[in-house]
Amino acid sequence: LNLVKYFQSERPFYALCARGFEPGHPFCTSMDGMASCHAAGTKCTRAHSPYAISGYFYGSTVAFKVAKCLEGIGEEVKSTGLINIPPHIANGMHAIDQTGSILNLSYFLGLVTKQDTDNLTPESFRHKEPLEVVWKLSPPIEVQLTPAKLDHWVDITGSLIEWGKDYNPGGSVCKWLSPRSLVKSLVWRVSS
Repeated sequence: LNLVKYFQSERPFYALCARGFEPGHPFCTSMDGMASCHAAGTKCTRAHSPYAISGYFYGSTVAFKVAKCLEGIGEEVKSTGLINIPPHIANGMHAIDQTGSILNLSYFLGLVTKQDTDNLTPESFRHKEPLEVVWKLSPPIEVQLTPAKLDHWVDITGSLIEWGKDYNPGGSVCKWLSPRSLVKSLVWRVSS
């Protein structure tokens, strides 16, 4: 959301999220499925290229694949920006267990601090569910998140991690921005 501020008057800016948040929507079961879904959603929202596709963290991997899908059907992708993670994610996904997944998601959502995630050990969860521990640490929440919704988010995250373990990107996109180029571009926008 903070990134949107830098593009408000320059171009339309859209966010895509993983399937499964809406009732009745199944989770995606593969990177190909998610990328196809997002490419179709992109085309429905903006029928004609050029596109600029970017993603943050796990979304970087999805952005890379969405850009490949769009280029594969003849659309122009002017830039693909990968923020904070390369498209090769399989090794990282194997290193995350369920508790780690809950802590990463909770940190990303601002429910716990980085210090909280560093201080929580397996002993912190003895006889308690990790979600219960995280919920007690979290500040009052403005996004109407409930323990049940957080649990659902954890399920979505778990499904992403599972099929991310087998994802091995291949190929390339026509034009991608390295993290350094992306930061330089943003710094230029902020200072102009």
